[in-house]
Amino acid sequence: MLRPKKILITGATGLVGSRLLRHLSMHPVKCYAGRRPAGREPADLPPSVEVVPFDFAEPDTYTSYLGQMDAVFLLRPPQLADVARYFEPLIHRAQDNRLKFILFLSVQGADKRRFIPHAGIERLLRDSGLSHCILQPSYFMQNFEQALWPDLAERREIVLPAGRARFLPIDVEDIAALAARILLYPDAHIGQAYELTGAERLNFGEMARQLSEALGEPVTYRPVGPLPYYLRQRRRGMPPGQALVMTLLHWLPRFTPTPALSPVTEQILGRPPTPFSVYARRLARRIRAATP
Repeated sequence: MLRPKKILITGATGLVGSRLLRHLSMHPVKCYAGRRPAGREPADLPPSVEVVPFDFAEPDTYTSYLGQMDAVFLLRPPQLADVARYFEPLIHRAQDNRLKFILFLSVQGADKRRFIPHAGIERLLRDSGLSHCILQPSYFMQNFEQALWPDLAERREIVLPAGRARFLPIDVEDIAALAARILLYPDAHIGQAYELTGAERLNFGEMARQLSEALGEPVTYRPVGPLPYYLRQRRRGMPPGQALVMTLLHWLPRFTPTPALSPVTEQILGRPPTPFSVYARRLARRIRAATP
């Protein structure tokens, strides 16, 4: 029976990683937060978390200690698209060190979209012989606090190439809580690929209406084409690869059936996923706090 005692978290300061560390810190495991050697010291980490050097581009940064880990939470930084360059070395060293378990945060439908980097990483894991589990979450509610934030905070506007496509928004808090359970008790999840969704199918017009209600003032959804959206993100300084992924993430669902709601989130958490209306109230408080 596998019960990891030492867990390496990549993306430890990100949306999922920071929340995952908070959940794991409440259990008798030792967590290590990977950061680039030249990067800033992560802030607001639980006191028990140890920061270690980790850079996907420099395998020597993690080779010396990877064999001491029982499990790794693997997250792809949005700017790293070359799977062979950045992720094959990690998988090879994990094989050399007989790493016991890898939990990879992929995206919904990655196994059907071979052109995105997540699909390549999934194939690497499946071919590696390593014990692993893959999470394929649907649309993050917290995207409203990231790529969508400038338009929302400044103009109460959502600008996307999504048309009327419906998404299955999921709260990152739910993903982190679920990931913690899998990392703590991985046996039942080895070899699985879980689609994780929220509890509703919503288009951005519907999300804007719920957010308007929570905020007490109008929030407008403005559909645009994929090229204007891509160029808009590039003008704002978003790297080309990330801007392309964000464009495709919102544009491609217009041409495919809305995926089914998955029961996995509720099955593992033992409770229903967080509704968008609950998240909208949290987001509304943040918008008010950011308004002069």
